[in-house]
Amino acid sequence: MLSVSGDMTNIIDATDGSSLWVSSVDIEPVTSSESTKATEITNKTTRASKIVEVVGHYYIDDTITPGLYSANEAGFEFANFISGSNFPRELVLALFAHESGGSLDNELVTYDYGHGLAQATVLPKLLDVTYLQTILTFSGQFSGPINGLYGPTTESAVTAYQTAKSITPADGRLRPATRASLNSLLNTNRSSLSSIPSNFLFEEYFYRGRNDVLGNYDNRGVYSGIEIPPCDDISTPLASSGIKHCYQHKVGSGNLEYKEESPQPNFGNIKLRYYDNSPQSIYANIKDGLGILKGKYTIFESKVDKSTKPRPWAISTDTSINDSTLKILLAVRGYNGFGKGCYAFNNENNPKYQVWVADKLGSLATIYPSYTGEVNANIGKQLALSVEKRTEICVMSPVYLSIYDQDNNQSGGPVGTLTDNIPEVVYDNNAHKEASILFPRGTYRYRVTGIANDGYSIIVQNFDGSINPTEFVATNIPIKQGEVHEYTADWQALAKGENGMTIQVDSSGDGIFELKFKSDLVLTASEYAKSIGKSNKNKVTICHIPPGNPANAHSIAIGADAVKAHLAHGDTQGACGETVTSTPSTTTKIKKKK
Repeated sequence: MLSVSGDMTNIIDATDGSSLWVSSVDIEPVTSSESTKATEITNKTTRASKIVEVVGHYYIDDTITPGLYSANEAGFEFANFISGSNFPRELVLALFAHESGGSLDNELVTYDYGHGLAQATVLPKLLDVTYLQTILTFSGQFSGPINGLYGPTTESAVTAYQTAKSITPADGRLRPATRASLNSLLNTNRSSLSSIPSNFLFEEYFYRGRNDVLGNYDNRGVYSGIEIPPCDDISTPLASSGIKHCYQHKVGSGNLEYKEESPQPNFGNIKLRYYDNSPQSIYANIKDGLGILKGKYTIFESKVDKSTKPRPWAISTDTSINDSTLKILLAVRGYNGFGKGCYAFNNENNPKYQVWVADKLGSLATIYPSYTGEVNANIGKQLALSVEKRTEICVMSPVYLSIYDQDNNQSGGPVGTLTDNIPEVVYDNNAHKEASILFPRGTYRYRVTGIANDGYSIIVQNFDGSINPTEFVATNIPIKQGEVHEYTADWQALAKGENGMTIQVDSSGDGIFELKFKSDLVLTASEYAKSIGKSNKNKVTICHIPPGNPANAHSIAIGADAVKAHLAHGDTQGACGETVTSTPSTTTKIKKKK
């Protein structure tokens, strides 16, 4: 809003009432062509044409002057990226068509705060699981500990609450009816639940594996430079300028959950939309999305270029995967990331990202009638091949996931110390619970490490030339904090129904596995307990000498299958007080640790 006094103009921000007086001569008049850029495009076909125009602009523009329409400014440099990667333009159009659910609606906000055509995502800090465990403790279904981890214990407590309140389905997930009931209980007992903020309500769809979010990020406006205060506080989302005040959770047809802008109660009840369907906003969202895509590609480019694995990565009757193709396919798979959890593995949301993008690629002429560029048929074949040759791994709390290849390269690890060295792995670096392996080679080890005393589940799906996987499932396996379980698959044996999954257990987390046994495609908690009990009967006592800390030598009992590995690490058979170790020059008796 503008007001004029002499040669000075007062510019007022309608969102928060702040104002600034500037000289009128410094205000550039809006041209007729510029004024059209703020006009909403309500027609889908017209938006499709604009998207083609915008993507085309960033593909050919080489302007280095910073600005919304610059494609080669420092920090974005998309034109340089295209010349080096040859990333197919039609693949970008297909990706945006999928991300917007086919609607090409730049105002779309999905349930996980993905925005617009490119689904530029913001991840606010959330303590929802802590508050859930708090209220379930109050209502008598949960006995702790309150740790912000939505594991089997929390899931069982939610199920018990649903049963007590006659909520169906009683499945341990925070669906709308359950959230409404919890909010009613919360509002009635605010004084007794003072540790939960007074302005907090349960809004998010949560389930086992969706834990508190302690780290956060915001991809909105990173490359386009747009900012929409006062919805910018993602570290304290319930603050007056916090992000949650600007959105409300909605449930559409088919129980599809999404976000919708809501009036900001602390700033005049104004709806503050980050992206809309104006041409300028379409430019902004697509620029942010292209920057994200370039960033994903750069990560995988570094890993692939360093790899010494044999090439090509995969080959079929009508196409092959070389380094250049693999980088593109990894960037496509990594663009949307993960976040749906293990439940998605067993329904229509099974990770098929490349299939969905390939479907849009095949319908490009219908989605974008104005697009006249090339559509390389080979790209679709390569996307399909990446679906038929992959492995998907997912774990549900309270653990984090790591992957090791046959050369002991690692992708994964705990929050804060992530290692990502396997080129063909797309790892979930937000929750640290999922990974995709495109064109797997050799044997991989899938390692889970406990972050609380509870139970976890793991699902591993192996696709080998087919869209139908061989699937291994372990459910509600007990684990302690710091304990490590490692899974190694013989997929040929598993496909035949044989015991092809080898499980090793390192109960102390010191890198030495004490127990080892095998399973077929299904491992239940009772089967796990039986296998552990059987291994315990055949335990052998050894003197364990921790690497680098020989003064902490102590006696432990391990499974017979693990003795060889321990001896190879310098341990000796027999209890420490009874064992003599020898070297060519010395003989040392190890004192028994009391």
